[in-house]
Amino acid sequence: MPRSNFKLAFFFMTFCVICYFRASPEEQVVSYAIQQIRARYVEPVGTRRLVTGALAGCAAHLDQYCQYYDWQAVSRLTEEIDRQFGGIGIEVDLDPETKELVVVSPIPGGPAQKGGILAGDVILAIEGKETKKLTLEEATKLMRGRPGTEVHLQIRRYNSSEVTDLRLRRDLVKVPTLLGDRRLSDGSWEYFLPQPESPRLGYIRISSFAPETAQQFEELVTRLLRDGMAGLVLDLRNDPGGLLGPAIDLCDLLLPSGVIATTRGRWGEVRSAFTASGRAKFADLPLVVLVNQDTASAAEIVAACLQDHNRAAVVGQRTYGKGTVQELISLGDRYGVLKITTATYWRPSNRNINRRPGATEDEPWGVQPNEGLEVKIEGEDLALLNRARALRDIANEELARRWAPLRLKRSENDGKGLTLDDVTDSQLAKAVEVLCQQVAKNAEKTAAVK
Repeated sequence: MPRSNFKLAFFFMTFCVICYFRASPEEQVVSYAIQQIRARYVEPVGTRRLVTGALAGCAAHLDQYCQYYDWQAVSRLTEEIDRQFGGIGIEVDLDPETKELVVVSPIPGGPAQKGGILAGDVILAIEGKETKKLTLEEATKLMRGRPGTEVHLQIRRYNSSEVTDLRLRRDLVKVPTLLGDRRLSDGSWEYFLPQPESPRLGYIRISSFAPETAQQFEELVTRLLRDGMAGLVLDLRNDPGGLLGPAIDLCDLLLPSGVIATTRGRWGEVRSAFTASGRAKFADLPLVVLVNQDTASAAEIVAACLQDHNRAAVVGQRTYGKGTVQELISLGDRYGVLKITTATYWRPSNRNINRRPGATEDEPWGVQPNEGLEVKIEGEDLALLNRARALRDIANEELARRWAPLRLKRSENDGKGLTLDDVTDSQLAKAVEVLCQQVAKNAEKTAAVK
Protein backbone atom coordinates (compact mmCIF):
# COMPACT_ATOMS: atom_id res chain seq x y z
CA MET A 1 0.00 0.00 0.00
CA PRO A 2 1.42 3.45 -0.87
CA ARG A 3 2.54 5.40 2.19
CA SER A 4 0.00 8.21 1.53
CA ASN A 5 -2.91 5.71 1.43
CA PHE A 6 -1.68 4.06 4.63
CA LYS A 7 -1.66 7.42 6.40
CA LEU A 8 -5.19 8.18 5.17
CA ALA A 9 -6.51 4.81 6.33
CA PHE A 10 -4.82 5.19 9.72
CA PHE A 11 -6.31 8.67 10.16
CA PHE A 12 -9.82 7.45 9.24
CA MET A 13 -9.64 4.48 11.66
CA THR A 14 -8.39 6.74 14.45
CA PHE A 15 -11.25 9.20 13.78
CA CYS A 16 -13.86 6.41 13.92
CA VAL A 17 -12.45 5.06 17.21
CA ILE A 18 -12.51 8.54 18.78
CA CYS A 19 -16.13 9.10 17.64
CA TYR A 20 -17.14 5.68 18.97
CA PHE A 21 -15.75 6.26 22.45
CA ARG A 22 -17.12 9.83 22.61
CA ALA A 23 -20.63 8.51 21.92
CA SER A 24 -22.87 7.63 24.87
CA PRO A 25 -23.47 3.94 25.66
CA GLU A 26 -26.97 4.26 24.16
CA GLU A 27 -25.60 5.72 20.90
CA GLN A 28 -23.04 2.91 20.79
CA VAL A 29 -25.90 0.40 21.07
CA VAL A 30 -27.60 1.90 17.99
CA SER A 31 -24.36 1.73 16.01
CA TYR A 32 -23.79 -1.86 17.17
CA ALA A 33 -27.35 -2.86 16.22
CA ILE A 34 -26.94 -1.47 12.69
CA GLN A 35 -23.67 -3.38 12.33
CA GLN A 36 -25.28 -6.63 13.50
CA ILE A 37 -28.27 -6.26 11.16
CA ARG A 38 -25.95 -5.68 8.23
CA ALA A 39 -23.88 -8.72 9.15
CA ARG A 40 -26.58 -11.20 10.20
CA TYR A 41 -29.90 -10.35 8.49
CA VAL A 42 -31.04 -13.12 6.16
CA GLU A 43 -30.85 -10.82 3.11
CA PRO A 44 -28.35 -8.05 2.29
CA VAL A 45 -29.49 -4.65 3.53
CA GLY A 46 -27.76 -1.31 2.92
CA THR A 47 -26.63 1.07 5.62
CA ARG A 48 -28.69 3.91 4.15
CA ARG A 49 -31.91 1.94 4.52
CA LEU A 50 -31.08 1.13 8.14
CA VAL A 51 -30.13 4.73 8.96
CA THR A 52 -33.32 6.18 7.44
CA GLY A 53 -35.37 3.62 9.37
CA ALA A 54 -33.60 4.61 12.59
CA LEU A 55 -34.24 8.31 11.91
CA ALA A 56 -37.93 7.70 11.24
CA GLY A 57 -38.14 5.67 14.46
CA CYS A 58 -36.49 8.42 16.50
CA ALA A 59 -38.93 11.04 15.19
CA ALA A 60 -41.92 8.76 15.78
CA HIS A 61 -41.06 8.52 19.49
CA LEU A 62 -41.24 12.29 19.97
CA ASP A 63 -44.51 14.26 19.59
CA GLN A 64 -47.00 13.92 16.73
CA TYR A 65 -45.54 16.88 14.82
CA CYS A 66 -42.01 15.47 14.53
CA GLN A 67 -41.14 13.53 11.39
CA TYR A 68 -38.26 12.36 9.24
CA TYR A 69 -38.42 13.21 5.51
CA ASP A 70 -36.23 11.63 2.87
CA TRP A 71 -35.41 13.82 -0.13
CA GLN A 72 -38.42 12.61 -2.13
CA ALA A 73 -40.72 13.61 0.72
CA VAL A 74 -38.89 16.92 1.19
CA SER A 75 -40.15 18.19 -2.19
CA ARG A 76 -43.75 17.44 -1.16
CA LEU A 77 -43.17 19.14 2.19
CA THR A 78 -41.82 22.24 0.42
CA GLU A 79 -44.89 22.38 -1.82
CA GLU A 80 -47.13 22.12 1.23
CA ILE A 81 -45.33 24.93 3.08
CA ASP A 82 -44.83 27.30 0.14
CA ARG A 83 -48.20 26.47 -1.47
CA GLN A 84 -46.66 26.33 -4.93
CA PHE A 85 -45.76 23.57 -7.37
CA GLY A 86 -45.11 22.84 -11.02
CA GLY A 87 -48.39 22.12 -12.80
CA ILE A 88 -51.19 23.52 -14.93
CA GLY A 89 -53.15 25.38 -12.23
CA ILE A 90 -56.32 23.37 -11.87
CA GLU A 91 -58.54 22.02 -9.10
CA VAL A 92 -60.34 18.75 -9.83
CA ASP A 93 -62.74 16.36 -8.15
CA LEU A 94 -64.66 13.19 -8.96
CA ASP A 95 -68.27 13.50 -10.10
CA PRO A 96 -70.23 11.82 -7.26
CA GLU A 97 -72.47 10.03 -9.78
CA THR A 98 -70.40 9.26 -12.89
CA LYS A 99 -66.97 9.16 -11.10
CA GLU A 100 -65.52 11.21 -13.96
CA LEU A 101 -62.66 13.64 -13.27
CA VAL A 102 -64.23 17.12 -13.36
CA VAL A 103 -62.61 20.55 -13.25
CA VAL A 104 -63.79 22.33 -10.10
CA SER A 105 -61.93 25.52 -10.91
CA PRO A 106 -59.00 26.74 -12.99
CA ILE A 107 -56.63 28.88 -10.93
CA PRO A 108 -56.75 32.44 -12.34
CA GLY A 109 -53.78 33.17 -14.59
CA GLY A 110 -52.63 29.54 -14.67
CA PRO A 111 -51.87 27.47 -17.79
CA ALA A 112 -55.24 25.67 -17.64
CA GLN A 113 -57.25 28.90 -17.67
CA LYS A 114 -55.07 30.37 -20.42
CA GLY A 115 -55.63 27.18 -22.40
CA GLY A 116 -59.42 27.64 -22.25
CA ILE A 117 -60.32 25.06 -19.59
CA LEU A 118 -63.48 25.96 -17.66
CA ALA A 119 -65.10 24.71 -14.48
CA GLY A 120 -67.30 21.72 -15.27
CA ASP A 121 -65.11 20.38 -18.10
CA VAL A 122 -64.40 16.65 -17.83
CA ILE A 123 -60.82 15.38 -18.14
CA LEU A 124 -61.07 12.07 -20.01
CA ALA A 125 -57.38 11.25 -20.34
CA ILE A 126 -53.98 12.49 -19.18
CA GLU A 127 -50.96 11.54 -21.30
CA GLY A 128 -53.12 8.89 -22.97
CA LYS A 129 -54.21 7.31 -19.67
CA GLU A 130 -57.97 7.14 -19.08
CA THR A 131 -58.81 9.02 -15.90
CA LYS A 132 -61.60 6.57 -14.99
CA LYS A 133 -58.83 4.06 -14.31
CA LEU A 134 -56.93 6.49 -12.05
CA THR A 135 -57.45 7.61 -8.48
CA LEU A 136 -57.80 11.33 -7.80
CA GLU A 137 -54.28 11.37 -6.36
CA GLU A 138 -52.82 9.55 -9.39
CA ALA A 139 -54.49 11.95 -11.82
CA THR A 140 -53.26 14.98 -9.90
CA LYS A 141 -49.72 13.62 -9.83
CA LEU A 142 -49.78 13.06 -13.61
CA MET A 143 -50.74 16.68 -14.25
CA ARG A 144 -47.96 18.03 -12.05
CA GLY A 145 -44.37 18.24 -13.21
CA ARG A 146 -41.40 20.43 -13.85
CA PRO A 147 -42.26 23.94 -15.11
CA GLY A 148 -41.67 24.22 -18.85
CA THR A 149 -42.64 20.62 -19.64
CA GLU A 150 -45.86 19.76 -21.49
CA VAL A 151 -48.84 17.62 -20.54
CA HIS A 152 -51.42 16.23 -22.98
CA LEU A 153 -55.08 16.26 -21.90
CA GLN A 154 -58.26 15.02 -23.53
CA ILE A 155 -61.20 17.20 -22.45
CA ARG A 156 -64.97 16.92 -22.85
CA ARG A 157 -66.65 20.28 -22.56
CA TYR A 158 -69.25 20.89 -19.86
CA ASN A 159 -72.77 19.80 -20.89
CA SER A 160 -71.45 18.83 -24.30
CA SER A 161 -70.26 15.79 -26.25
CA GLU A 162 -67.42 17.82 -27.80
CA VAL A 163 -64.00 16.28 -27.08
CA THR A 164 -60.86 18.40 -27.38
CA ASP A 165 -57.18 17.55 -27.23
CA LEU A 166 -55.03 20.10 -25.41
CA ARG A 167 -51.31 20.42 -24.84
CA LEU A 168 -50.51 22.68 -21.92
CA ARG A 169 -47.10 23.85 -20.78
CA ARG A 170 -46.63 23.48 -17.04
CA ASP A 171 -45.69 26.53 -15.00
CA LEU A 172 -45.01 27.39 -11.36
CA VAL A 173 -48.49 27.47 -9.82
CA LYS A 174 -49.16 29.42 -6.63
CA VAL A 175 -52.18 28.11 -4.74
CA PRO A 176 -54.26 31.01 -3.35
CA THR A 177 -54.47 31.08 0.45
CA LEU A 178 -56.99 33.95 0.66
CA LEU A 179 -60.41 32.62 -0.27
CA GLY A 180 -63.74 34.43 -0.42
CA ASP A 181 -67.41 33.71 0.21
CA ARG A 182 -68.12 32.16 -3.18
CA ARG A 183 -66.31 31.43 -6.38
CA LEU A 184 -66.96 33.24 -9.62
CA SER A 185 -67.03 31.55 -13.01
CA ASP A 186 -63.45 32.59 -13.86
CA GLY A 187 -62.08 31.01 -10.68
CA SER A 188 -61.69 34.30 -8.80
CA TRP A 189 -63.51 35.05 -5.52
CA GLU A 190 -66.32 37.26 -4.30
CA TYR A 191 -65.06 38.75 -1.03
CA PHE A 192 -68.24 40.55 -0.01
CA LEU A 193 -70.99 38.76 1.89
CA PRO A 194 -74.44 38.85 0.24
CA GLN A 195 -75.98 41.26 2.75
CA PRO A 196 -79.49 42.36 1.72
CA GLU A 197 -78.90 45.72 3.40
CA SER A 198 -75.88 47.85 4.27
CA PRO A 199 -73.26 47.75 5.69
CA ARG A 200 -71.02 46.03 3.16
CA LEU A 201 -69.16 43.29 5.00
CA GLY A 202 -66.01 41.66 3.71
CA TYR A 203 -65.20 38.00 4.17
CA ILE A 204 -61.74 36.44 3.88
CA ARG A 205 -60.93 32.78 4.52
CA ILE A 206 -57.29 31.90 5.08
CA SER A 207 -56.61 28.29 4.11
CA SER A 208 -53.02 28.37 5.48
CA PHE A 209 -50.20 30.81 6.11
CA ALA A 210 -47.79 30.75 3.16
CA PRO A 211 -44.91 33.15 2.36
CA GLU A 212 -47.08 35.72 0.52
CA THR A 213 -50.25 35.50 2.65
CA ALA A 214 -49.74 38.73 4.65
CA GLN A 215 -48.75 40.77 1.60
CA GLN A 216 -51.76 39.50 -0.35
CA PHE A 217 -53.99 40.20 2.67
CA GLU A 218 -52.78 43.81 2.76
CA GLU A 219 -53.44 44.28 -0.96
CA LEU A 220 -56.87 42.63 -0.79
CA VAL A 221 -58.11 44.54 2.27
CA THR A 222 -56.92 47.82 0.72
CA ARG A 223 -58.98 47.04 -2.38
CA LEU A 224 -62.06 46.01 -0.36
CA LEU A 225 -61.92 49.22 1.70
CA ARG A 226 -61.73 51.21 -1.51
CA ASP A 227 -64.85 49.35 -2.67
CA GLY A 228 -66.80 50.31 0.45
CA MET A 229 -66.10 47.55 2.99
CA ALA A 230 -67.33 48.59 6.46
CA GLY A 231 -66.09 45.56 8.42
CA LEU A 232 -64.38 42.20 7.94
CA VAL A 233 -65.04 38.59 8.93
CA LEU A 234 -61.69 36.80 9.09
CA ASP A 235 -62.44 33.07 8.80
CA LEU A 236 -59.67 30.87 10.23
CA ARG A 237 -61.78 27.74 10.51
CA ASN A 238 -60.04 24.57 9.27
CA ASP A 239 -56.77 26.53 8.89
CA PRO A 240 -53.98 24.13 9.99
CA GLY A 241 -51.45 26.96 10.35
CA GLY A 242 -48.34 27.13 8.22
CA LEU A 243 -45.51 29.65 8.52
CA LEU A 244 -45.09 31.83 11.60
CA GLY A 245 -43.69 34.90 9.79
CA PRO A 246 -46.77 35.66 7.64
CA ALA A 247 -49.03 35.19 10.69
CA ILE A 248 -46.98 37.75 12.66
CA ASP A 249 -46.99 40.14 9.68
CA LEU A 250 -50.77 39.85 9.34
CA CYS A 251 -51.26 40.69 13.02
CA ASP A 252 -48.96 43.69 12.55
CA LEU A 253 -51.35 45.03 9.89
CA LEU A 254 -54.24 44.91 12.36
CA LEU A 255 -52.70 45.59 15.79
CA PRO A 256 -51.52 49.15 16.62
CA SER A 257 -49.16 48.13 19.45
CA GLY A 258 -48.24 45.38 21.88
CA VAL A 259 -46.85 41.85 21.93
CA ILE A 260 -48.09 39.56 19.16
CA ALA A 261 -46.60 36.29 20.45
CA THR A 262 -43.55 34.80 22.15
CA THR A 263 -41.78 31.48 21.79
CA ARG A 264 -40.24 29.59 24.70
CA GLY A 265 -37.62 26.88 24.73
CA ARG A 266 -36.96 23.70 26.69
CA TRP A 267 -36.67 25.33 30.13
CA GLY A 268 -39.41 27.90 29.60
CA GLU A 269 -37.04 30.72 28.66
CA VAL A 270 -38.31 33.27 26.12
CA ARG A 271 -36.47 32.59 22.87
CA SER A 272 -38.13 35.29 20.80
CA ALA A 273 -40.76 37.99 21.24
CA PHE A 274 -42.74 39.45 18.35
CA THR A 275 -44.23 42.92 18.85
CA ALA A 276 -46.29 45.21 16.68
CA SER A 277 -44.30 47.74 14.71
CA GLY A 278 -46.78 50.56 15.36
CA ARG A 279 -47.51 50.91 11.64
CA ALA A 280 -50.79 48.98 11.55
CA LYS A 281 -52.51 49.88 8.29
CA PHE A 282 -55.92 48.54 9.35
CA ALA A 283 -55.91 49.31 13.09
CA ASP A 284 -59.46 50.74 13.02
CA LEU A 285 -61.13 48.16 10.78
CA PRO A 286 -64.10 46.49 12.54
CA LEU A 287 -63.14 42.83 12.75
CA VAL A 288 -64.51 39.45 13.86
CA VAL A 289 -62.48 36.23 13.80
CA LEU A 290 -64.07 32.82 13.16
CA VAL A 291 -62.41 29.69 14.60
CA ASN A 292 -63.26 26.03 15.12
CA GLN A 293 -61.77 22.79 16.43
CA ASP A 294 -59.51 22.51 13.36
CA THR A 295 -57.99 26.00 13.66
CA ALA A 296 -54.36 25.34 14.58
CA SER A 297 -50.82 26.66 14.98
CA ALA A 298 -50.19 29.98 13.17
CA ALA A 299 -53.95 30.53 12.83
CA GLU A 300 -54.31 30.17 16.61
CA ILE A 301 -51.54 32.74 17.11
CA VAL A 302 -53.51 35.28 15.05
CA ALA A 303 -56.79 34.58 16.86
CA ALA A 304 -55.15 34.68 20.31
CA CYS A 305 -53.28 37.91 19.59
CA LEU A 306 -56.34 39.78 18.33
CA GLN A 307 -58.47 38.47 21.19
CA ASP A 308 -55.96 39.25 23.99
CA HIS A 309 -55.63 42.85 22.80
CA ASN A 310 -59.43 43.21 22.40
CA ARG A 311 -58.79 43.96 18.75
CA ALA A 312 -61.37 41.44 17.54
CA ALA A 313 -64.11 39.25 18.95
CA VAL A 314 -63.57 35.52 18.42
CA VAL A 315 -66.63 33.50 17.39
CA GLY A 316 -67.07 29.74 16.97
CA GLN A 317 -65.47 26.87 18.89
CA ARG A 318 -62.36 26.20 20.91
CA THR A 319 -59.34 25.75 18.65
CA TYR A 320 -57.12 22.69 18.25
CA GLY A 321 -54.32 23.66 20.64
CA LYS A 322 -51.25 23.22 18.44
CA GLY A 323 -48.83 25.71 19.94
CA THR A 324 -45.44 24.26 19.10
CA VAL A 325 -42.61 25.42 16.84
CA GLN A 326 -41.05 22.94 14.41
CA GLU A 327 -37.67 23.43 12.76
CA LEU A 328 -36.27 21.60 9.73
CA ILE A 329 -32.78 20.23 10.31
CA SER A 330 -30.84 19.25 7.20
CA LEU A 331 -29.15 15.85 7.34
CA GLY A 332 -27.09 16.34 4.22
CA ASP A 333 -27.54 15.51 0.56
CA ARG A 334 -28.28 11.81 1.14
CA TYR A 335 -30.60 11.76 4.12
CA GLY A 336 -33.12 14.62 3.77
CA VAL A 337 -34.39 16.57 6.78
CA LEU A 338 -35.63 16.00 10.29
CA LYS A 339 -38.59 18.09 11.51
CA ILE A 340 -38.53 18.41 15.29
CA THR A 341 -40.31 20.52 17.90
CA THR A 342 -37.95 23.12 19.40
CA ALA A 343 -40.22 25.59 21.21
CA THR A 344 -43.79 26.50 22.19
CA TYR A 345 -45.95 29.51 21.25
CA TRP A 346 -47.36 31.73 23.98
CA ARG A 347 -50.15 34.29 23.79
CA PRO A 348 -49.71 37.99 24.65
CA SER A 349 -51.50 37.17 27.95
CA ASN A 350 -48.66 34.70 28.75
CA ARG A 351 -50.87 31.67 28.37
CA ASN A 352 -49.69 28.60 26.51
CA ILE A 353 -51.58 27.73 23.33
CA ASN A 354 -50.36 24.14 23.21
CA ARG A 355 -52.57 21.25 24.36
CA ARG A 356 -50.38 18.67 26.06
CA PRO A 357 -51.21 14.94 25.68
CA GLY A 358 -54.01 14.05 28.07
CA ALA A 359 -55.00 17.66 28.72
CA THR A 360 -58.53 18.16 30.07
CA GLU A 361 -61.15 20.61 28.85
CA ASP A 362 -60.64 22.68 32.00
CA GLU A 363 -57.00 23.45 31.20
CA PRO A 364 -56.03 26.72 29.41
CA TRP A 365 -55.00 25.53 25.93
CA GLY A 366 -55.99 26.77 22.50
CA VAL A 367 -58.24 29.78 21.91
CA GLN A 368 -61.74 29.95 23.38
CA PRO A 369 -64.47 32.09 21.75
CA ASN A 370 -65.37 35.29 23.57
CA GLU A 371 -68.01 34.95 26.25
CA GLY A 372 -71.42 34.41 24.71
CA LEU A 373 -69.98 33.83 21.24
CA GLU A 374 -69.47 30.06 21.31
CA VAL A 375 -71.38 28.36 18.50
CA LYS A 376 -70.76 24.62 18.24
CA ILE A 377 -70.98 22.65 15.01
CA GLU A 378 -69.86 19.06 15.42
CA GLY A 379 -70.17 15.53 14.10
CA GLU A 380 -72.49 15.01 11.17
CA ASP A 381 -73.49 18.69 11.08
CA LEU A 382 -69.83 19.70 10.70
CA ALA A 383 -69.30 17.20 7.90
CA LEU A 384 -72.40 18.51 6.16
CA LEU A 385 -71.23 22.13 6.48
CA ASN A 386 -67.78 21.27 5.10
CA ARG A 387 -69.34 19.48 2.11
CA ALA A 388 -71.60 22.47 1.45
CA ARG A 389 -68.58 24.79 1.67
CA ALA A 390 -66.73 22.66 -0.90
CA LEU A 391 -69.71 22.89 -3.25
CA ARG A 392 -69.80 26.68 -2.93
CA ASP A 393 -66.13 26.71 -3.94
CA ILE A 394 -66.94 25.24 -7.36
CA ALA A 395 -66.58 27.88 -10.08
CA ASN A 396 -69.73 26.65 -11.84
CA GLU A 397 -72.91 27.31 -9.89
CA GLU A 398 -75.07 25.05 -12.08
CA LEU A 399 -72.68 22.12 -11.55
CA ALA A 400 -72.54 22.76 -7.79
CA ARG A 401 -76.31 22.70 -7.48
CA ARG A 402 -76.51 19.54 -9.57
CA TRP A 403 -74.01 17.81 -7.30
CA ALA A 404 -75.54 19.11 -4.07
CA PRO A 405 -78.31 16.48 -3.55
CA LEU A 406 -75.71 13.72 -4.08
CA ARG A 407 -73.11 15.25 -1.77
CA LEU A 408 -75.37 16.66 0.95
CA LYS A 409 -76.63 13.42 2.40
CA ARG A 410 -76.68 12.71 6.11
CA SER A 411 -76.42 9.00 5.33
CA GLU A 412 -76.47 6.65 2.35
CA ASN A 413 -80.16 5.99 3.02
CA ASP A 414 -81.02 9.66 2.99
CA GLY A 415 -82.58 9.51 -0.43
CA LYS A 416 -82.47 12.71 -2.45
CA GLY A 417 -80.34 14.75 -0.07
CA LEU A 418 -80.37 18.48 0.57
CA THR A 419 -79.85 21.58 -1.53
CA LEU A 420 -77.20 24.23 -0.91
CA ASP A 421 -79.85 26.57 0.47
CA ASP A 422 -80.76 24.01 3.15
CA VAL A 423 -77.37 24.19 4.90
CA THR A 424 -76.98 27.09 7.35
CA ASP A 425 -73.63 28.28 8.67
CA SER A 426 -74.66 29.32 12.20
CA GLN A 427 -71.11 30.33 13.13
CA LEU A 428 -70.85 32.75 10.23
CA ALA A 429 -74.32 34.09 11.01
CA LYS A 430 -73.23 34.90 14.59
CA ALA A 431 -70.04 36.55 13.29
CA VAL A 432 -72.08 38.76 10.95
CA GLU A 433 -74.39 39.72 13.81
CA VAL A 434 -71.46 40.74 16.03
CA LEU A 435 -69.73 42.60 13.20
CA CYS A 436 -72.86 44.58 12.33
CA GLN A 437 -73.05 45.72 15.96
CA GLN A 438 -69.42 46.84 15.81
CA VAL A 439 -69.96 48.76 12.58
CA ALA A 440 -73.05 50.44 14.03
CA LYS A 441 -71.12 51.56 17.15
CA ASN A 442 -68.33 52.96 15.03
CA ALA A 443 -70.85 54.89 12.96
CA GLU A 444 -72.39 56.36 16.14
CA LYS A 445 -68.95 57.44 17.43
CA THR A 446 -68.12 59.04 14.11
CA ALA A 447 -71.44 60.90 14.06
CA ALA A 448 -70.93 62.12 17.65
CA VAL A 449 -67.47 63.50 16.83
CA LYS A 450 -68.88 65.42 13.87
